[in-house]
Amino acid sequence: MFPIRFIRSYTTGKTPFEPALQLEKEYPIQLRFIPWPFRVEESFGGNLQERNKLNWHKVRYGYMDVRRFANEHSLIIRGPQRIFDSRLSLMGDFQTSANNQGQQDYLNAQNEADQDSVFGVPTFIIRGELFFGNDRISWAKNRLDSVKLHDT
Repeated sequence: MFPIRFIRSYTTGKTPFEPALQLEKEYPIQLRFIPWPFRVEESFGGNLQERNKLNWHKVRYGYMDVRRFANEHSLIIRGPQRIFDSRLSLMGDFQTSANNQGQQDYLNAQNEADQDSVFGVPTFIIRGELFFGNDRISWAKNRLDSVKLHDT
């Protein structure tokens, strides 16, 4: 069998990366991080005024999970703090990226996610098999073990 070298890893800026990075430490692989948009409206029922009771349960559960993760890893989670208005400093690079290859790269990433049937993050693709969620890391490890990719 041809060894796996790269594994596609779909993430958002809010995805906990530690479990994924642990895979790189334990296996001779390299994760290829691919951006996936966090669609708040789709995931949590639209804007605040439109959310029903079920969607509010999802929001509260999400916060509870963040707290669990933080407690498990001795992290302190605080709300965002505004240090300075970074919009002006980022505007030039954003415009350059949007006018050039950046926009196409992003669209290509979204097309790749559609082809991989990604519906949430984090998602890992190992030999075409989808593993969704950090709680499925053990299954991803089992798959890597089955193709004899464990560092020993």
